Amino acid sequence: LDGNERKKKGTSQGGRFVLEKFPAEGRHWFSLVAVNDDQTESAEIKAVYDAGYRTYIRASGVMVKPMGDMTNLASAGYGGLLDIGLSGRRFSLGLETGFISYKCEKDVKSMYTIPAMLELGYRQPLFFSLTLCPSLKAGMSYDMIDYTMLDAANPLISRKKKSSGFDPAGS
Repeated sequence: LDGNERKKKGTSQGGRFVLEKFPAEGRHWFSLVAVNDDQTESAEIKAVYDAGYRTYIRASGVMVKPMGDMTNLASAGYGGLLDIGLSGRRFSLGLETGFISYKCEKDVKSMYTIPAMLELGYRQPLFFSLTLCPSLKAGMSYDMIDYTMLDAANPLISRKKKSSGFDPAGS
């Protein structure tokens, strides 16, 4: 369809449809209708043809639930992430960074994480405009924590301590 006018874009032989003079890049919506020798039309099938590479920028909010020993320091983390990358028809490659602030437990004043990860994604179209997009992310995070350290021999003696460093990160 071009507007409301039907235009022949290809032919079908042996159950295989061949598109002729179709743009090699970009996203194109089209409808497919089969016409037999008697000019009888089949039901219209709407489809999308997606080709070429596109850059993307994506922002998202996150909630992080600590596990293991980290549950002694924080109960939850909240923040935002920013992804920038290149997307093809099925695969995407990008970088992700952000800022996460944790809701701290007793004796921990503040705790923050700044991740920097490489992201690899795969797009699996399901139907209409719905697509399943699993991704794998790996990299490093810069972690900062401000806490009170109690003396083991005398718990009445305490001192404030700040610690920061790089740790492996993934999702």
